[in-house]
Amino acid sequence: MRRRYHWWLGAILFVLVVRAVSLPTYPLTDTTEARYGEVARVMAVSGNWITPQLVPGEPFWAKPPLSFWQGSISITLFGVSELSLRLPAFVNMLLVMLSVYGFTLRVVGREQAAISTFVLATTVVGFVTAGSVMTDSAMLISTTLAMVSFWFAMTSDQQRWGYFFFIALALGFLAKGPVALVMSGVPLVLWILVERQWATVVKRLPIVEGTAVFALIAFPWFLLAEIRTPGFLEYFFIGEHLQRYLDSGWKGDLYGTAHEEPRGTIWLFAVTAFFPWSIIIVGWILRQVVKMPLGFVSSVRSLSSLTRYLLLWCLWPMIFFSFAGNILPSYVLSGLPALAILVAMACHQSVKPLWLILPGLIIPVIVCLASPLGLLNTLNERSQSALITDIRQQYPDTPIVYLRKVPHSARFYTQGNVMVIPDLQRLRSSSAPLNRAVIVSKGSTLSTPNKAPYLLTLIAQDTKHFAYYYDDTADMTVNAPQTIRPELQ
Repeated sequence: MRRRYHWWLGAILFVLVVRAVSLPTYPLTDTTEARYGEVARVMAVSGNWITPQLVPGEPFWAKPPLSFWQGSISITLFGVSELSLRLPAFVNMLLVMLSVYGFTLRVVGREQAAISTFVLATTVVGFVTAGSVMTDSAMLISTTLAMVSFWFAMTSDQQRWGYFFFIALALGFLAKGPVALVMSGVPLVLWILVERQWATVVKRLPIVEGTAVFALIAFPWFLLAEIRTPGFLEYFFIGEHLQRYLDSGWKGDLYGTAHEEPRGTIWLFAVTAFFPWSIIIVGWILRQVVKMPLGFVSSVRSLSSLTRYLLLWCLWPMIFFSFAGNILPSYVLSGLPALAILVAMACHQSVKPLWLILPGLIIPVIVCLASPLGLLNTLNERSQSALITDIRQQYPDTPIVYLRKVPHSARFYTQGNVMVIPDLQRLRSSSAPLNRAVIVSKGSTLSTPNKAPYLLTLIAQDTKHFAYYYDDTADMTVNAPQTIRPELQ
């Protein structure tokens, strides 16, 4: 038993090393990572910790500030880099793993604690979240602490767990808004109803004091944000939450597009997000049903209070988002810790549980082989990092101008020093016309409503974008064979 425990710990360490080493090896990708990374960078540079901004002077109302605060602190301490921006997510996931380990160790056992931590770290969604610049890891640590604290508040006489519960809820509110309360609160209410624990809740939770603590932590920033930028509360609570949930094709998104999917798709997302353990779980359930159909039904009815707690915690994200068509795979994330504990409890009953280390190593091994498999090339293609580097090596001081739309990664890798124009005519018709610039266009064909020719020399390109050097002062006859002209429409 002791040797098995050490094997699980060794596997966990291997996974963490692989993920940590991978953090600086690829650029921030569009759109999510680069967008949130740029918001954190602007916050650190501007010193404005109240109003998140994607473009200086323009408020970014889509998300609360907790993850941006984490990114900005990391930038302030370690400088602007992929590693500094991904480090908070890695630390958040480490805290989640420690919380799950401590919870499982206390309520189940030591080996199950190690197995649950390994499962947590080796799912697709867990491994990716541990190094992605997103708001999800900040919410995950909050909801995990809330669920762990609530259980200990209900099963122990230590009142501090009740206060930890309300603090965790407040942090979740600052990480993602009301959805954090929904992901934690609803499964808890359902468990209380099933277990008839209302009296225990009233007795052991500091409801009045805890609510005050929650309000003192969570509400000030929202009030300040509304004072600084009126209209924020309406857009964030009504638009980003209510309308996004109810309307699959919501058109009010100021910062992107709706992620419209058929209702119920979240269950397919869950199978992918929880891979490879989702496949193992489905196989185990089918085996139990085929082996002992009546016994399986009987065992479901006789589930322990802890198992019901974990099942509600695990399944609630999929149940809730089954009725939404505007979803992403990461929406299942808050149920991951409970799934990991349930898998550990089931795996511990296996005759040879160590064999289950092998499927858990699938994702880390794929990451180790990312370069020969071409995965790094795929990630590089989703970022403007290489293109911006190529441009700056040739023209370090020349303005960079994007036609029509600037990818978020272009803003990040130019440190915000990038312009956008609707067409080439604006180069000459603006109040401050540009004589020289690097023009970046998506696609190799340019168009302009102006019939005057433009001297454009192709200097760099990636799979989607082409960069041209523009010099309005050059002799139009010089180097003509090396130049191209945009298509005139």
